[in-house]
Amino acid sequence: MLTNQVSRRQMLRMSGVAGVGLIAAACQPQVVEKIVEVEKVVTQEVEKVVEKAVKETVVVTEKEIQVVTPTPRPRPEGTKVTLRYGTFWPMWRIEILNEGLKIFQEQNSDIAVAVELGGDSFRDKLTTQFAAGTEPDTGITNVYDIQRFYDAGLCLDMMPFVEMANIDVEAEYALQGVEFSGPHLYGMPWVTFAHAIYYNKTMFREYGVPDPNDDLGGYWDWGQFESALRTIQEASEGKVFPLDVNISSVSYHLPEFIYGRCGWLYDFPNMAYAINQPATVAALEEVVRQYQDGLIMDSESRSATSLAGMFDPFSGGAAAMFKDSTGRVASTVTNVADSFDWDITHCPTMTGAEDESMSFISADPNFASANTVYRDEAATLLMFLAGDDMQNILSRYKMGNPSLKRAHDIEGGFKTPPPDHINVLLEPWYHQRALSVMFHYNANACNTIMTREMDYVILGEKTMQEACDTMQQDCTAQIEYKTPYVPHSQWLLDFPGSMASCK
Repeated sequence: MLTNQVSRRQMLRMSGVAGVGLIAAACQPQVVEKIVEVEKVVTQEVEKVVEKAVKETVVVTEKEIQVVTPTPRPRPEGTKVTLRYGTFWPMWRIEILNEGLKIFQEQNSDIAVAVELGGDSFRDKLTTQFAAGTEPDTGITNVYDIQRFYDAGLCLDMMPFVEMANIDVEAEYALQGVEFSGPHLYGMPWVTFAHAIYYNKTMFREYGVPDPNDDLGGYWDWGQFESALRTIQEASEGKVFPLDVNISSVSYHLPEFIYGRCGWLYDFPNMAYAINQPATVAALEEVVRQYQDGLIMDSESRSATSLAGMFDPFSGGAAAMFKDSTGRVASTVTNVADSFDWDITHCPTMTGAEDESMSFISADPNFASANTVYRDEAATLLMFLAGDDMQNILSRYKMGNPSLKRAHDIEGGFKTPPPDHINVLLEPWYHQRALSVMFHYNANACNTIMTREMDYVILGEKTMQEACDTMQQDCTAQIEYKTPYVPHSQWLLDFPGSMASCK
C-alpha cells in the first residue's frame, strides 16, 4: 500500500518549496551582451551532457557554460522573424502541422516557422542542443528528460502568457502533469494520448467470441479476456495471434496489465519505484505466461508480418487484437479500410467494473527556449498551437487527442466514428484513472532497464522475481530530480487504495 499519502495540491506545494531557490535563480539570470559559443565544448558523452544545474551555470562534461536570458532583439517594422521548431514527428504528421502553420502565417505575417525534423534521434539531439545552447526556439518537449531543463531554467515559463490571455489551463486542457514544474508551466499543452484494446469485430463473430462492447458492455475482467484469447487461438487453429502487444515495454505497453491486476510501478508521493512489489511481480508473471502459451505475438512473428508486406499485424489479419495508443487510430482507419469491422474497448481489470477502467496516458507538450531572442514570438507560436485553429485541425485528423478539451466536440472531430467507441480514448482525461510514467531526470534510462530485464525473462535467463528485483535496484539508483513530478491524476497518487478490488 502507499505510504505517506498526500494530495496533488500538497505535492505541488512541496514542489514549489523544494524548487524555489533553483527556479528563482534560473528565471532571473543576468543579462549579458555576448553569448558564449558553446559548440566548441560539446563532447560525445551525451549521457553526461548536463551533470548538474547551479543557479545560472549548466555543467557540460568538464566545461561550464553560462546560461543567460538574452536581451530581446528589437525588430524594425516590416521585418520578418524565423522561428525554429524542433520535432520528432514523421512527415505525415508534419503535413497536418503545416495546415495549421498556414493559418498562423496569415495571422502573423511577420513570423515564419522553420520545422526541424529529429526523427528517432530527437531526444539525444535535443539534450545535446540544450547543453550547447543551440536548441530550437520552440519544439516538442522530450518528456522523459525535460525536467532537467525545466529545473535549470532553460524553458520559458508560459504561465504569464496564458494568464494574460485569461486561459485556465487546468480546466480547459487535458493534462498529464509533466507540463508543470511546481507552479511553472514550461510545457504548453499540444497533443495527448491514451491507450485501449483495438479488436477485429469480424474475427470475434467468426470465432464465436463475445464482443467486448456489444455483448459485455465495454468492460471485461481478466477471465473473460483470457477466454477470448484462448478461443481465438483454438478457433483459428493457431493461424492468428489473439493479441499483439510488446511485453518488453513494461512502462509503456504493460501499465494496464500491471495496475489492472493490482500491481504498480511507482510510488509517486515518495518519488520511488515499486517494481518488485508482490502484486507487480505476479501481474508480470501472468503476461509472460500468456506469451509463452502463444496467446501474445512474439517479436519474430511481428517482423515476419512486415516482411510479408502487411502494414501491421492487425490490419493484415495476423492478430485479432492489439493494445496501443490514440496515435494508432488514424493509421488503423487507413490500413484496415473496409477489409473488416473493428472497434476499440477498455483494457481488462480485476472485476470488469466500469469504475475500474484505466489507461496509460502520455503527452507531447511544446516548449519555448528561455534563451531565444524572440521570446514573444515563440510564445505567440505556442499559444497558437494550443489554440482553437490548430487544435481543431488535430481533432479532425485524430492523430492524437487534442489537448484542448473543447476541440474534442467539434463537428467531424475526434469524437466522430470510426471507430464507434472512440470516446474510450478520451475517458482517462475526464475520469482521471490515468496511468503515467514517473518522470525524473533519468526516467528514460529506467525504461531501458525494465526492457532489458524483461528480455532476460523472455529468454529464460532470469525469473520474474529476479528481474523485478534488479529493475527496482537499478532504477532506484537512477532517480534524480530537484522538483518532484506530480501526476495530474489523484486516483494514481492514491493507488492501490483508489481501486476497491485492490484494497
